[in-house]
Amino acid sequence: ISVERQFKNLVNPTPPGDPAQAESSLKGFLGIPWGATPARFRREMMEQGFVFVQETSNPAYRETRVQFANGEYAGFSVKSIDGLFKHDAMYMASVDITGGSGDSGGDVYDRAKRHLQEQYGTPLEQKNFRQDTVHIWLFPVAGFKPNRVMLHRYNATVMIQFWNQALEDKLNNL
Repeated sequence: ISVERQFKNLVNPTPPGDPAQAESSLKGFLGIPWGATPARFRREMMEQGFVFVQETSNPAYRETRVQFANGEYAGFSVKSIDGLFKHDAMYMASVDITGGSGDSGGDVYDRAKRHLQEQYGTPLEQKNFRQDTVHIWLFPVAGFKPNRVMLHRYNATVMIQFWNQALEDKLNNL
């Protein structure tokens, strides 16, 4: 562990315990648990019928991105799905969705928001990002930052992110 990392851990320590195993109602993405390896993510996504596109890594930062396409998520056409990993542990998944022909990004966004509200209730936060509204659902994790689902739109692309921020923080401090 570098001197810089040791200093960062002293200034901003992560809580003890494993945020991948901590109790939360948001346990991962599409049945794949937080902390899963890229190999497990790849295998389980292919078992669900998604098409593997690529895997990219940045060894200097121990980061990996595994990308899939073609499939369906909650009735929406999937443009891409990315699993994000640090130290071979999944901490985030992101799905870009589109609607049918003739659907605008706003239509897809509104339908996706309704779907997420049916699953998770009213979003707890709304923020503006790049002149668009981001809706955020928070899922408490005892002793850690909450897990979250974020819905936002960038032009015609609608993105839903599933994020275990506490796990990412822990992995950043390794």
